[in-house]
Amino acid sequence: MNATPATTATATSAISAAASAAAPNGTPTSPMPVVGLFAKPEDRALFAGHSCAGHASTRHNSPASAPVSTRALSARQKAHQWRIKLIHAAKAGTLNEYPLAKTDLEIKTTGNNTILHIAARYGFINQIDERLCSPCSMRIKNDAGMTPASLIHEARKNWKARAIQLKNAAKFKKLNLFKLTQEDMRLPVNGNEWTVAHVAAKNGSLHQISPHFLTHQLVTVRRGYAPPVYELARAYGTDKHIPEAVRNLLPPIPDSDGVPF
Repeated sequence: MNATPATTATATSAISAAASAAAPNGTPTSPMPVVGLFAKPEDRALFAGHSCAGHASTRHNSPASAPVSTRALSARQKAHQWRIKLIHAAKAGTLNEYPLAKTDLEIKTTGNNTILHIAARYGFINQIDERLCSPCSMRIKNDAGMTPASLIHEARKNWKARAIQLKNAAKFKKLNLFKLTQEDMRLPVNGNEWTVAHVAAKNGSLHQISPHFLTHQLVTVRRGYAPPVYELARAYGTDKHIPEAVRNLLPPIPDSDGVPF
């Protein structure tokens, strides 16, 4: 049997009256009875006038907790910034510019590589004070099972590992830290058949390659998708570091119409 509108209105009025009678004076109430956590009148009175936003604001801005949180966040930020600096320095060959401790060299990075792993991979481990390279730290394994000591050995035997070192050194202008050989000058350092001379010509480190390596054949040969070294040197303004005797034999620079002048 369906309830009539009059019956429904009477029931709602009765519920509202009962709730008003049960609530303390001056306490806002709902037409429906309050149940659960704030069912008791004293609990509703305590909660009255306080929103969730107010509680959150009080909690996060309290003078007791703010300084501790700020100090902790600042410490984490400083540790992260120091870690990023050391990673970049290990790749760029500038670790000798930082005051290092033994614990710094064991900071873990992606793949469980330590700073020593990175320095060994890119050929700059000689820049680290030997007193900081403990036998234990040189035997730490990364996720690939490689230690800093095994990475150094691999670079001596594996041409791909050597190519990584030379490419990175040319990029960061640290080729003067390497003893280059004729074999090094022929190694492809990327998928486009670039050599260390190509990378050096692009990044301004061509002057760090001994002039007797920069022969006419080396700077004019085309390999795969790689342009001749002299074209890159001209494009990036480093051709002045090509020996003059070789530079005089290079094809003339074309004008804007492609005609040599």
